[in-house]
Amino acid sequence: MRVLTSVQRQWIEFLNNKGQGPREIGRFLKRDHTIVSRELKRNTKPGKKYSAVTAQKLADLKAKKTNKRKLDKDQELHDYVLKKIREGFSPDEISGELKNYPPDSLLGKTISYESIYDYIYNGEGKWEGLYHHLRKKHRQRRKQHGRKSHKVPIPERISIHLRPKVINERKRVGDWETDSMKFKKQKASLSVQYERKLMLASRERGSNLNF
Repeated sequence: MRVLTSVQRQWIEFLNNKGQGPREIGRFLKRDHTIVSRELKRNTKPGKKYSAVTAQKLADLKAKKTNKRKLDKDQELHDYVLKKIREGFSPDEISGELKNYPPDSLLGKTISYESIYDYIYNGEGKWEGLYHHLRKKHRQRRKQHGRKSHKVPIPERISIHLRPKVINERKRVGDWETDSMKFKKQKASLSVQYERKLMLASRERGSNLNF
């Protein structure tokens, strides 16, 4: 473990003020003396003594910057994802398109749909109101495992990510998506259709829908 704890920094301050050097402090803390020496040099200003409180604040600030979300760290990726969200693409579609059909400027860059949702609901996207551009427009994200669903496998199905690129661009009318559900304890069924460019939706309920 290379990271120093707050308590260890307090001991470094105490022992350093008593005149002990990095090797002695290192032996006391059972840490390599080079870590102690680097800590003292990095966080001791000229003419002042080492402060454990100040050193810990700087370490916390550095850790916070390091743990930034991917969309906060990569401006080009950020702009691409936000543009797609505002065009009506879902995080799942954006993640899949970036993986399979990335623009030349973003070759080799990927982001999971969970990271996009996290940015929308917990990151800067929360203040930008990006959830308004999602199809369901929930102010807060619903729990993923709140309800159990029964999925029926589709024979010879083709992944949505393998459809022609022109469909993802939403430049032509006539590309429809469909989704169907059959309820376990009810005879009723539901089929929903969605036109990608005009963003039109229709649904049909009944007991005779074939799946």
